[in-house]
Amino acid sequence: MGRIISIVMANGASFSILGPRDTMIKSSKPMIGVVATRTGAGKSTVSHEVTLELVKRGLKVAAIRHPMIYMNPDDMMVQIFKTRQDLMKITFEEREEYEHYIDIGVPVLAGVDYEMILNEAESMADVLLWDGGNNDFPFYYTDYLITVTDARRPGHEVGSFPGEVNTRLADAVIVTKVSDSTPPRM
Repeated sequence: MGRIISIVMANGASFSILGPRDTMIKSSKPMIGVVATRTGAGKSTVSHEVTLELVKRGLKVAAIRHPMIYMNPDDMMVQIFKTRQDLMKITFEEREEYEHYIDIGVPVLAGVDYEMILNEAESMADVLLWDGGNNDFPFYYTDYLITVTDARRPGHEVGSFPGEVNTRLADAVIVTKVSDSTPPRM
């Protein structure tokens, strides 16, 4: 990241990066967030297990998923998915991320108007789950943030952007794939 910033600035451009505190929206409901340091770290599995535990405790949960912009953003201000039939309107990649929630009776919300999405989710649930993308930090303030990192990619938890942001924001870090990683050679 530093190298890219150096190239941009050396060519005369100025820019700024808004941080999480500048972009997050506060919910009136408790929110648990699950993010990752890199794509493929195992965030979906962790999100699913957290959701199962909340449901098992008798809580109404709504999942807010990082949007996948595969259509005109004007047509996806707020998307709500409650049934498998609802999932037929979206891509396979999206269905793959949403269906495990639908199968346990948890609605999934996505889209591009994050405040409207939050308002809808708050009306549906006792607890909200932010299921973030792989290359961003949460869109919402979380009461508890879990960052998932992958043992097969050591150093990504502190050497990638925004992976390191997520690691530093975390209340808990879960290291996945420990059993299939190999120790470094000395």
